[in-house]
Amino acid sequence: MSGLTPTAVGGSRLQTVGGLNTRRYHGLLVAALDSPAGRVACLASIQETATVGPQSLELGCNVYNDTIHPRGYRYLEHVQLEPYPIFTYRIDGVSLEKHVSTLFGPNAVAVAYRSSSAIDLALRPLVAMRDFHHVSRTNGLIDGTPTAKNCRTTFNPYSILPEIHFDLLSGTFDPTAYWYYNFSYPFEAYRGLDPIEDLYSPGEWRCHVTPDTPVEFVTSVGEAVPPNEVFSLANVEKRRRIESHQSLTEQIEDDFEQALTRASRSFVVRRKQWALHHPSGLPLVWGLGPGHHDRPSRSDPRHPTIP
Repeated sequence: MSGLTPTAVGGSRLQTVGGLNTRRYHGLLVAALDSPAGRVACLASIQETATVGPQSLELGCNVYNDTIHPRGYRYLEHVQLEPYPIFTYRIDGVSLEKHVSTLFGPNAVAVAYRSSSAIDLALRPLVAMRDFHHVSRTNGLIDGTPTAKNCRTTFNPYSILPEIHFDLLSGTFDPTAYWYYNFSYPFEAYRGLDPIEDLYSPGEWRCHVTPDTPVEFVTSVGEAVPPNEVFSLANVEKRRRIESHQSLTEQIEDDFEQALTRASRSFVVRRKQWALHHPSGLPLVWGLGPGHHDRPSRSDPRHPTIP
């Protein structure tokens, strides 16, 4: 089962409940560079490693051919989807919550970690930065050098695309970068399309989480989100979703009609003015069966074309 959390400008977070990406459309942040179009898959996932005492456990979940590694879903205890996704992991008696919030307005996603006891986290983002409908492969054209200043690290893998910014207020950054090879997307294989992708990680962030000091990792594309605005923008989006749900409950009695109306409101995007717009090309509306070849299966890495 996949969960879609839209941004107000036509982007989204689209992942399975367990965090396993099974489609090229899945990702922690898909940006709309020309709202509501120009969608680019930016951040595929964040690979988390949690350390409690001498024990380190990987919380990520990826498919490589017929193998799932790591198997972070084994530690997933509970998932809450509304008003925004919260994933609760149980690690050696410690409860770790991961709150995933799209922000109201910018192409950005905030991931906050809260723990019932002291825990060390290593966060390694996997970056695609490619057309929403394609897949990426290892190439020598990527600029793999991030620049770090204060709490922000900026990375511009391809000059024709905007920069991607990573913000972590408390932690350290290790710029050791890697390509990760041969991620498999089973649903793309079912559709008869290229199911293999390589993803790039520009480095690793390390932080210490306690009950009194949660940690927030923010990823934004294009214009960076000021760290002091993240909390307010996340709260605006949270209130909007709660109020939208409450108004539906008051206006519509039928549960099914409520669900359809709530889903349709997810596609209200902001351009120069608010408008109801369904961004064509979302996996909800095209290419749902096998053998669809109406789009190229892979973009040339020299030209990560924007639709």
